Amino acid sequence: MADGSALLVAQGSARHRPSDWVVDLMEKGASGSVWRIDGTAATCLASGLAWPAGLLADGGAVLVAEAWRHRITRLEGGRATPVLSKLAGYPGRLSPAEAGGAWLALFAPRNRLIEFVLGEDGYRADMMRTVDRAHWIAPALRSGATFLEPLQCGGVRTMGVSKPWAPSRSYGLVVRLDRSWQPVASLHSRAAGKSHGVTSIIEHRGLLHVAAKGGDVVLGIPA
Repeated sequence: MADGSALLVAQGSARHRPSDWVVDLMEKGASGSVWRIDGTAATCLASGLAWPAGLLADGGAVLVAEAWRHRITRLEGGRATPVLSKLAGYPGRLSPAEAGGAWLALFAPRNRLIEFVLGEDGYRADMMRTVDRAHWIAPALRSGATFLEPLQCGGVRTMGVSKPWAPSRSYGLVVRLDRSWQPVASLHSRAAGKSHGVTSIIEHRGLLHVAAKGGDVVLGIPA
């Protein structure tokens, strides 16, 4: 919600549905936008964004979690200024913290293998054309359910045991941001955990309500 009765809306992609987010990432999409809806009037605040997944009003400005560019950007007066860059995952929704600052959901981790595949256009196009989407070398909200996932031949598991150094396709990560929008604390469901794919966080009366879509759960955690 913006000031008064206005509503802030993020469109992740002009080409793909929300459920096709991984397709937009693998195509290096940047057709997202942020809008201010006030009655019947709609104003585009920014376009050309790489999957804006979270919004937070901050006075007359708007904070935008831009997932594919791994950053939070401040929109104000027609200008976009990054306030937090080089995040270790793909940021999702932002919500206010009761003590000031914000909570940030990161719905999937980054790793070197995925970054490498994103740089190899020919390989990535072949993979998307010939491999089932569930088995792409790409981020995921959940993982470990099938041996058909990438890197199962000794790279991730040996004798059914996950290697401690193995790259994870999914993760659960909640980040606390201070009033300057810098990280000061975090909560983790690690590679072997089940509460992965954190998409949303709401703090209410000292309790965090954390939606972990990959684990199909809503967690209650003391803030």
